[in-house]
Parts: sequence; structure tokens; C-alpha cells
Amino acid sequence: MTETIQIESNIEHSRHDVIIKPDFNTCDAFRMFDTRECGFLSLYEFRDGLCDIGLIVPEDHVALFFHRYDRDRDGRISFSDFTDAFTPIENYYASILGRRTSSHRRINPYRKDDIFEHHTACQLKNTLRIMLESEYRLDLLR
Repeated sequence: MTETIQIESNIEHSRHDVIIKPDFNTCDAFRMFDTRECGFLSLYEFRDGLCDIGLIVPEDHVALFFHRYDRDRDGRISFSDFTDAFTPIENYYASILGRRTSSHRRINPYRKDDIFEHHTACQLKNTLRIMLESEYRLDLLR
């Protein structure tokens, strides 16, 4: 039980770290993965997007992430599901995230994460890594 609380605390702390970056918003983060611009992500599209930004993670980690955040269980992560994954529990940070809209920058065709400043892109990758690894650790505890 205490390990589960610690894992969830680590996820929440990581969400805070990326949200305080002034250029971070979920619209642009979602666009990094939604290459077909259809408003949802398949498991494989998300996994490929992770690889494109330099995060190579086991497919079962990605599947567990999908299981947690795919609210309607349709096998896809919608923009709303994606935003929920990054929305912190604490109202202050949630309100910061809720007020941010897309920066409308074009995604550089060479690197998807160039849409954000370097320090923000690094923090986003770290947050995603923590979230994906945490899902696997939580699954082991169940």
C-alpha cells in the first residue's frame, strides 16, 4: 500500500514539473503523437511517437498506460484521455494546465519534441517515462 502511494506521488510530482514549464500544453503534446490528426491515438501510434522522441519502452508498459487512461475502453486514447493523464489532482496545477492553449508552432519534421523548448521537451520525456514505468510497477503490485 505504501509503495503504491509513493508511485502515485512520483507521478503527481512529475506532472507538476512539466506543467510549470511555461510553454507546455496538452494540445501540442498530443499533436506530437497524433500524426494522422484524427483526434485519438492507437497503441502503436503512441508507441511509435515515444520512439520518435527517444523513449524506447516495452510494449506492455504502453499497454498498461492505455488501460489506465482509455476511459471508454475503445482501445484508443482520445485528446480528453490524454489531457486527463497529465492533469494533476491538485486544483492549482490543474487550473494552470486548463488555461493553456496550443502555441500553434509547426512541428519540425526532424524532431517531434522540437515543438517545446529543450528543457520542456526533456521534462515531458521524463514525465512520460515515469508514468509508463509506474504503470508497470503498479501492475506488479496488484
